[in-house]
Amino acid sequence: MLGILISTFLPQRSAYVSWEVFNGTPLNTSVQTLRGDFSGGWSVRWRPPFTSDGSYEGYGQFSIADVDGDGHNELVGNYNEYVVVLNGTTGALEWQFRRSMPVIRSLAIGDINGDSANEVITDDERLGPRQVVALRGVDGTVLWRTDVNGAMYSSPKIGDIDGDGTAEVVIGTDAGTVYVLNGNDGSTDCTFSTGGAVRSTAALANDRIAIGSFDSTVYVLDGTCNLVWSYRTGGRVWSSPILVDINGDTIKDIVVGSGDGHVYAINGSTGILLWSYDLGCEVRSAPALADIDWDGDLEVVAGDTCGHLVSLRAIDGTVDWDTTLPYGIYPYGSIGLADLLPSSYGLEILVLTETSSAYSHNYTFLLSSDGSVIRTFPNYGDGFALGDADDDGCTEVYLECDGCSDGKDVLYDSSTNNSSCGPVGEGDDLSVGDGIGTAKGKGDGVTYDISGRRVSGGKGIRFIRKGGRWRKVIR
Repeated sequence: MLGILISTFLPQRSAYVSWEVFNGTPLNTSVQTLRGDFSGGWSVRWRPPFTSDGSYEGYGQFSIADVDGDGHNELVGNYNEYVVVLNGTTGALEWQFRRSMPVIRSLAIGDINGDSANEVITDDERLGPRQVVALRGVDGTVLWRTDVNGAMYSSPKIGDIDGDGTAEVVIGTDAGTVYVLNGNDGSTDCTFSTGGAVRSTAALANDRIAIGSFDSTVYVLDGTCNLVWSYRTGGRVWSSPILVDINGDTIKDIVVGSGDGHVYAINGSTGILLWSYDLGCEVRSAPALADIDWDGDLEVVAGDTCGHLVSLRAIDGTVDWDTTLPYGIYPYGSIGLADLLPSSYGLEILVLTETSSAYSHNYTFLLSSDGSVIRTFPNYGDGFALGDADDDGCTEVYLECDGCSDGKDVLYDSSTNNSSCGPVGEGDDLSVGDGIGTAKGKGDGVTYDISGRRVSGGKGIRFIRKGGRWRKVIR
């Protein structure tokens, strides 16, 4: 059953992206909640009009969203010198923004200024200083630029973390600074200095920011950048934290990897360790969180740079299964979860690996919920996206080329992946095509409209926790 959707603090507007963007939600759970159906095989829907090298080489994750507000989803690519927006159905170029010396690994997409239109957050150095840049989603023109004090391997996050009703942009720099920027004009609301480079991407909940630093520390800040607590691990924290209520006190706890080889679960209220698990090698990638085997309990999927991949029970860190892939699991955001094969019980796990630590060809692996390898994609995998690119109500898979024969990325589809697959859930009697009624029952959850966009209230699909399991109801 769906154990992956947890109530969120964000003021939801229609401009927010449809369904869940891989690792783009505030809690960093790395789950796509819209089903796919690849039981008919894996076919190439389209490839972009450029090769993935030089100016168009990708090093980060991609997003699928209606960026320009035309009612159709686009593929948003984070390439070397360009931010690229491609038509989700055809792959045709819609707009691109050229930047200089970019290092942000994943873009943020959302309505940052309350105008009911999406913006795209990226970086640029064309004007000299390192800058966070907000682009208008409709055409890629610049809304604002803000100077920061270092390179940004950390990815931006969007959320109202100070409770003023408007969104902020949160990002870290290699100078060790965490910035909170005003979404309206990019002005700096507040900053916090750590003792090392910040390449971790923040997780956001209520008025809390959770983020890691190369000073081996995980920090939790309030909405005005004051330190709430910190927890010191035994190694650099590349990993982006997950926020999840593990102990049932309604406060989001933190799950994060460390360079000392451990995955840590930390009490969100006190900063005291709940449990840890030693994989053996550096854990640089963000873990992922879901009820992957539909047993009613949440699992944490985490991997290290030696290729170890484990599924841990979120409640106590005990191992459900562990496996070893041939290559290391590296940042940034290398693990994604989605239901892609209806005949396979539970969620599938998409994992990016690299054959060595430095810019070599990558492999992507698709695993079942029990950790067995289903499919391998050789020479693909610096980045990927999971989402409904072509507006058919089913999730497609986009993979970045890294040594593939024709040099181009690919959007994978299937002959069976075309008929309103609907949101994830086991044994539900509600599909995406059902009518709208009124929900009965209350509980933590997220409400979606029929197209999969989060809504703050009114009619839509609601996920609630009832009897220890997640249910879909209509409201």
